[in-house]
Amino acid sequence: MDDDKLAIEEARRAGQHGSVKSQVEGEVQAEIAERAAVTPAPEGERIDQVAGQFRAKAVDEVVETEREVGRARGVARVSQVVDYIFYVIYALLGMRFLLALLAARSGAGFVRFIVAVTDPFYQPFRGIVASPSIWASTDCCASSRIARRRFRSGCNLVISNRQ
Repeated sequence: MDDDKLAIEEARRAGQHGSVKSQVEGEVQAEIAERAAVTPAPEGERIDQVAGQFRAKAVDEVVETEREVGRARGVARVSQVVDYIFYVIYALLGMRFLLALLAARSGAGFVRFIVAVTDPFYQPFRGIVASPSIWASTDCCASSRIARRRFRSGCNLVISNRQ
């Protein structure tokens, strides 16, 4: 969805930029042609100089717009990666919570994998509140919910800073 919005915004900017560029070029060329027909040679040189400055300015604007679009694309991609990482962490913590809620067997390979992967994110929140113990080394619900809420609020913070 963010890729679609980015592509639509880039297409809109490119269209606007193209139309403005065409309009400026047309106006400059029309003005040059009009004045060249009625002005003496010294003023014609001045008009050519001014037209050259207009052209240089138009080219500089095009270059700056391309740089801006490139930066926006890079920032959007980094933001998407950060969002994805938070979503994966949140999903893993949710899976751990669900497995604890369902009293999954702590010796099962998948349960051990989920516990091992989520432990670095879960550990800072362990013991904040007393929880009944389901697995031998894992508190059940409260610490898991706290950890998920903290990572969700961190994800929300990153998303809100991006906008």
